[in-house]
Amino acid sequence: MPNKIELKMIDNGLDFILRSFNDLENNELKYTALHLYSGVLLILKERLYNVDEKLIFENTNKYNRNSLRNGNFQSVKYETLLSRLKEANIIIQNEFKAELDWLRSERNKMEHFHVNIRIEALKSHIVNILIHLVPFIKNELVYNYFLDEDDEKLQFIIEYLHKYNGYIKAKLKSIEQQEHLKIQMIDGLQCPYCSNDTIIIEGDSEAYCYFCETRFTDFEVEYINENYNLHEIAIDGGTDPRYECIDCRSQAMIYIEDSHSYICLCCGVWYSAEQIATCARCESQLVYNKYPDEPAFCDYCLDFFISS
Repeated sequence: MPNKIELKMIDNGLDFILRSFNDLENNELKYTALHLYSGVLLILKERLYNVDEKLIFENTNKYNRNSLRNGNFQSVKYETLLSRLKEANIIIQNEFKAELDWLRSERNKMEHFHVNIRIEALKSHIVNILIHLVPFIKNELVYNYFLDEDDEKLQFIIEYLHKYNGYIKAKLKSIEQQEHLKIQMIDGLQCPYCSNDTIIIEGDSEAYCYFCETRFTDFEVEYINENYNLHEIAIDGGTDPRYECIDCRSQAMIYIEDSHSYICLCCGVWYSAEQIATCARCESQLVYNKYPDEPAFCDYCLDFFISS
């Protein structure tokens, strides 16, 4: 939208979340909840604002650019906010919404009444909110180009969470419980950024890490550069870890020791070690081992036999 007014809601939202971390460190959990709630709402409003700026007015008929510019208007309320996001096909996962509903209820109690709540219970809810919030920020703001992926505040939030044991355990448990994700992940195939076995290769060297929520557009290169030094291998005469993929023919298939499997970093196809053999003639190409008791040959060597 031309001449868009810069409200800096996302900046303020990230500031509130960072403030909630300070409160968390000091066991000021009341303020952790209050600041986190304010931060999350500002981030959701930012996403709605990027659909249409008038939508952040509770009454869109009262939309006025001058009011928007000076902040003299009633902004969209919680229920209206979620409803308008849904109408705009911006997905708020049910688990995320349930945690936000809980946080909103507790926040209202904390502001007006004395509330007794177990510390560990509150921490658990806070962690669950953050588990859903980070992918929302990445998918709805970063990957839609409303927020720079290298934004300093966002990076600080991610780095903090990746060192917070409660978050790490809850995030990995959340992934573990999603069977459709687990069956696509390969033990030992670590994310180049967070080192967790939470990568799914989507094809054409694109991949996504479900722990750090990183989207890779050239996963093969990033993975190889993180785990191997091809320059040293070439100079010292070492063995290149890459094989030609049996399926897509890219030079991107590697052996993963932890899972005893071969996986292509480009197309994502994988085979157990028992399904794969080395060509009996050239001893360099991988082939599908259909008959384990018989020699197997790659297409190049089969063509050689035919033409001989």
